[in-house]
Amino acid sequence: MQILSVAIYSKSGAIERWNLRTGAVNIFTGSRRTGKTALLQIVEYCLGKGECEISDGSVIRSYVEWYGLLLQIGQTQAFIARRNPPGGAGTSSEIYLEIGSDLNLPALVNLRRTVDIDGLIATLADLVGITDNLFVPPEGSTRQPLEANFNHT
Repeated sequence: MQILSVAIYSKSGAIERWNLRTGAVNIFTGSRRTGKTALLQIVEYCLGKGECEISDGSVIRSYVEWYGLLLQIGQTQAFIARRNPPGGAGTSSEIYLEIGSDLNLPALVNLRRTVDIDGLIATLADLVGITDNLFVPPEGSTRQPLEANFNHT
């Protein structure tokens, strides 16, 4: 799995997009407080992290409506968009997911909830080849059963 683009959708519908080179190390540089860390937080949030860690009250949280991520997984592409949590909330359950072979970033007006968080995680797990699995420790062990999932990647 490789990230092709990270995008933010402003409330006015404008799209800001950062394209990454596949098969290479991509380095973002800049002065303090210019959004470098926010790019990583957007990636994590779009991949199913429970809470949006971009600071509430920041410029990004104030002006952005949706965060987006375009992925290449083998011959398949996945576009994930997740709504910026509304005023003071830590998360949003509005997730848009599109799977295809040659995707473009959709317009803001086309973003809507198409999947819930469990469906997103399950779909991503399927795409990267994580099959159903459950490790059950031996009887008497203090460890709990564990199932590897997409979040472990």
